[in-house]
Order: sequence, then structure tokens, then C-alpha cells
Amino acid sequence: MDTHTSPEEQLRAEIATLRLKLEKAEDTLRAIRTGDVDSIVVETENRPQLFTLRGLAAVSNDFRGEMRAALGDRREWRGESVHRTKDGGAIAVETSVTALRDASGTPAGHVGVHRDITVCCASTR
Repeated sequence: MDTHTSPEEQLRAEIATLRLKLEKAEDTLRAIRTGDVDSIVVETENRPQLFTLRGLAAVSNDFRGEMRAALGDRREWRGESVHRTKDGGAIAVETSVTALRDASGTPAGHVGVHRDITVCCASTR
């Protein structure tokens, strides 16, 4: 029995892999276009990176507008959301954002903390 794969078999396997990647990419684009996604985590060589999406038609724009209003009024905001993991699972995330100001009261930035609360939420539901 020959343990080597033929060039045709290698090509078929490569095509199958590329089709799966294309399907995942199309699913991601579909979620972005419908506003189901407001950020993406991209795995890089050094560490995962979070990219926030700001599409005009995204449902999440309402979410960001309520958050901005709270930061302006109270200088803090806290909320919960559900994020999709790389393998298609879901995790519950609590986010806390605090507006920072310098000594003169001028806005100087924000501090944000994201905390996985999946286990906490699962036990209370």
C-alpha cells in the first residue's frame, strides 16, 4: 500500500480546507453586515487583538450611544454582553468603563475592564 498521496489528492484536501476557511469568513462578514458583531478578536503571533467595528447600520451603535451618554453624565458605564468564541461558543462578558480626567477636569481617556462572567451567569439562570 502506497503511503504517499497523489498530487490530485493533495489538491482536493487543500481545496476542502480553503472552502472551510471561506465559509467561516463569509459567516463572519454576514454577522458584521447584519450588526450581530460589534468587535472581532484576531489571533496574532504575539497575542489576541480586539478590533471594534463601527458600521453605520450596526445595531451596536445604539449600545455605544447609551454608553457614551452614561460616560458623559456619570463618568462611568457598566454593562453585559454575549461574545462568540473562536469555536462558535458563547461567553457572557461584563464590561466596565470609567472616564478619566486630568487635574483641570479635561477628558484624558478611558479605562475599560472586560470580565468573563459566563460561570456566574450560568449558575443564576
